[in-house]
Amino acid sequence: MRVTLVNPNYDEPRVLKFMGLPSIPIGLAYVAAALEQAGHEVKVVDAFGFKYNVEKTVQEAMKTDPEFIGISCVTCNIDYGKQIAEKLRTHYPVAIGGTMPSLEPDSLIDYADYIMFGEGEKTFVELLSGKDPQEIDGLMFKKDGKVIKTNPRIPEENLDNIPFPARHLFPMHKYKLFGPMNMATMMTSRGCPMTCNYCSISHLFPSWRGRSAKNVVDEMEFLIEQYKVKGISFVDEDFLVDLPRALEICDEIEKRKLKVWWGMQTRADRIPDLETMKRFSRAGCECLLFGIESVQEKTMKNLNRDISNDLFFRAVKLGRDSKMRVAVSSILGFPGETIADAKATVSFVLKLDPDYVFFGVPTPFPGTRFYESCEKEGLIKEKNLLRYTIMSPILETEEIKLEDGKKLLNYAYRKFYFRPIKMLQRVISEVKKLDKETFKGFLKWSFGGFFDSQKW
Repeated sequence: MRVTLVNPNYDEPRVLKFMGLPSIPIGLAYVAAALEQAGHEVKVVDAFGFKYNVEKTVQEAMKTDPEFIGISCVTCNIDYGKQIAEKLRTHYPVAIGGTMPSLEPDSLIDYADYIMFGEGEKTFVELLSGKDPQEIDGLMFKKDGKVIKTNPRIPEENLDNIPFPARHLFPMHKYKLFGPMNMATMMTSRGCPMTCNYCSISHLFPSWRGRSAKNVVDEMEFLIEQYKVKGISFVDEDFLVDLPRALEICDEIEKRKLKVWWGMQTRADRIPDLETMKRFSRAGCECLLFGIESVQEKTMKNLNRDISNDLFFRAVKLGRDSKMRVAVSSILGFPGETIADAKATVSFVLKLDPDYVFFGVPTPFPGTRFYESCEKEGLIKEKNLLRYTIMSPILETEEIKLEDGKKLLNYAYRKFYFRPIKMLQRVISEVKKLDKETFKGFLKWSFGGFFDSQKW
């Protein structure tokens, strides 16, 4: 069957602009690979990657002459996804899947023929196989006017069974970081065992599952050989859940003598000792990212994130001593915090002094416990889901209004990035690591993106 998969556009956070187009929609690419493996002819329309509006997306999808349409949605593009589905549904059967449909499938049943919740590879393959939809786990649809919701699909335990993402369906030469750098994203594991109440992933997939070291490095080697990739970002929720596996990946990289840099995301309390961190560095790890969220003890307890501030300092030092770029993320203005509390978090980040920081505002994603509590307390003032990008204020409390959230973001980014000496140090550091054209792109991002704060 001819299947076209669509990744709707969304309103991109300002801080991501000027970075180029570093990543394919990897979840969609996994589904595409599973469908191809099952014998289907698959095409993709990456509306976000190429900034298509709804009409252009529909036109591009129809050009592919499909027999079936699949649309992958997250919270911030679900409204565009619904519009696209409604327009295409008059011509073809349409299924919607992704994070948002998995969290709230009931809210979408009137916009598509099928709603897929949970991991979508097997669900989609079974649906197109002709199997009775009522016998397919992870599916919602209507029959004779009645909504039918099947059992949740049990997540795949052996991730090595899942084929590599179908990157060949995308114009990979256009997915580059800061202009010329060939870069790719990889997912070496799925799920998260933690219970942070604002996170949709731990809510949907509380069991962590990791691919084998050989399978991971096989994909890395494929990316280097096939697409001349120079950098790989592991987009796992937490790369270090299984430290022995992470070290096996390093051993396999060194065994094959792969020349590629990579970055990982984890928690500050999982970062091991200096000797182990240097092993990661020798294997090519150049970037370390972890979340701080807030320095207010009460806030961290409410979020189910019990990490001491001392561990954040330790994490930065270990990353830097291992010659890695260190990046942190932080959320400003959680319920119960004052403007002074949020600014205290900014001051803490300044003392921490990572290489990069990504500030955001509390965003209650529908379906999470955080959303339920905020909705119950009447804190959600922004209802337009297109704004749910973490960079647009959504909540309003007695202490922090919507406009205050915007001002806090401006304050935080200016405080951190507009320090002449630090800016010079950052430029000097990157000019040693990046080729000339990539460095130009880095400068454009640094000065174009962060200085244009009025559009955050």
